[in-house]
Amino acid sequence: RIRALLSERLGSQAPAVLRASLAVSRLDMAAARHLLALDLAAVRPEVRGDGDIALMQARHPVLVLRGVDAVPNDLALHRDRPALVISGPNAGGKTVALKTVGLSALLVQHGCWVPAGEGSRVDLFQSVLAAI
Repeated sequence: RIRALLSERLGSQAPAVLRASLAVSRLDMAAARHLLALDLAAVRPEVRGDGDIALMQARHPVLVLRGVDAVPNDLALHRDRPALVISGPNAGGKTVALKTVGLSALLVQHGCWVPAGEGSRVDLFQSVLAAI
């Protein structure tokens, strides 16, 4: 009987409970993004819709979170030059650099900051594709 009464009272407030739940989830997501930015020592990149990326002193986010002291890279892709070719010896960081670009683009699409230097730019893209 008590459970039925509580259910009835809560049910009558369902719209307000739903609104509060959505507000709390948005606050939780904002707090999680903030903590991730602190853990990554991330910066807020300039964001446009032109299809450009200019990362200064970019670091691979997973390596940063694992505490790996990886070499930062400056990487740029422009709408008039939309491909990036990297060559070099084995274990030279080519894959890490390519993944850094892709993960940075995905972080920005989800409202997160990127582990890179001030003045970095990461535009929004419809899709992020890679062949590594």
